Amino acid sequence: MKNLLYVFTALLIFSCSSSDDSSGTSSSDINPPTWIQGTWKQEGALQGQGLGFKFSSNDFCTLILNGDLCTQGQIDSFRKAGEKVTVEETISSTSYSAKINYPMGQSVTYSFSKISNTEIKWESSAGVVFIKQ
Repeated sequence: MKNLLYVFTALLIFSCSSSDDSSGTSSSDINPPTWIQGTWKQEGALQGQGLGFKFSSNDFCTLILNGDLCTQGQIDSFRKAGEKVTVEETISSTSYSAKINYPMGQSVTYSFSKISNTEIKWESSAGVVFIKQ
């Protein structure tokens, strides 16, 4: 759990260092499949830690402690600042991946695998299972 907390902290720092996107349009670059939509928290995580993900039909957020970082909002913030951001999604009945290409050659890839209707695995963190809430 300590390593996962470091990963979430790194995501928070990266996201806060340069974020924000677009022109205020209502379209979304993020389109998670229906099987992953909902709130997922780390198996065995302490109550109140809030480590997990929240997926909707047009966004996903990383849940960190008592807050969240939503991907589409980050993309929109970069675009508002005149920066180009692209998203490459790969969707199947058992996996979801989103690669976000930020300015200056930086990219972040989020990959998830469906274990069951109530469990997913975040591929970036070996062996960490998230339970649907």
